[in-house]
Amino acid sequence: MLSLVYALGPTTVLFGKHTDKLPEDKAKGVRTLPVIIGESAAQYTTITFWILQYVFVIWLVLEGTLGFAMLLVLLAVPKLIWAIKIFSKPRPAEEPEDLGSDIWPLFLSAHAFDYNRRFGLLFLLALIIEVVLFKSGVLATL
Repeated sequence: MLSLVYALGPTTVLFGKHTDKLPEDKAKGVRTLPVIIGESAAQYTTITFWILQYVFVIWLVLEGTLGFAMLLVLLAVPKLIWAIKIFSKPRPAEEPEDLGSDIWPLFLSAHAFDYNRRFGLLFLLALIIEVVLFKSGVLATL
């Protein structure tokens, strides 16, 4: 289950990439999941995956599989809210001025990557703390 928590992050970056490329993929007959379910559904699926990361972490902590250090990932919630705001709107048709160089046309995947960098680093830090606490005998789980 712990690997699923992390795996959902890179999956959302791929969802963003294929949502960014949706018109091109559709024209070529490439049947990615975002092409099949459509842009809006793909964006909301991405948001759902992000929320599931937190649900799974909290669930694993509450059931005692993980220690409370894993709740450090909650520090990524402000970045989650930022990413949800972006993914709740249609993808812009043209490059936004504030996007930065060499990112367009990967608008959604760039923002998904930015969010996942925050979540992933906090996840890794929390996991390291959990291992140190377990190895030192402070935690009996893991």
